[in-house]
Amino acid sequence: MTAKERGNYIKELLSTLTAKEEKILRSYFGIHKPKRYTLEEISKGDQSSREQIKKIKNNGVKTFRNRVINLRKIVEQEKQGTFLNDKERLMVICEKLKEYLEAVKPELINKSLPLHYSNYLDEFMLTLIDGVDWSGHYKRKNLF
Repeated sequence: MTAKERGNYIKELLSTLTAKEEKILRSYFGIHKPKRYTLEEISKGDQSSREQIKKIKNNGVKTFRNRVINLRKIVEQEKQGTFLNDKERLMVICEKLKEYLEAVKPELINKSLPLHYSNYLDEFMLTLIDGVDWSGHYKRKNLF
């Protein structure tokens, strides 16, 4: 998988998060932004506390990670054929991102979240976006 393909997959999967989670993750990790913003900088622009922003960021990355690892299992357990067909593209994206992470840093997929997981979640996203060129126009899609 090329870095460009990975970037497109990440963008598509990010758009499945809540709008606030997506906005915070894009700012914090510098996705389609001129730079990476700190939690403090994001909190000032969002009129929220640093801790609230950190909680939203961590929840967003946990959701993103969970979808990468488990989306097919979750969908198949629900046994909703129509839903399964509608989400086939997302499942393929999640499987490709999972394969990439397993090849680069398998412990980010196979290890359960540590008690203090914020740095671990940051490492998960940074590993995933490493080497991706985020220049260009982006428009949010609603997939979920």
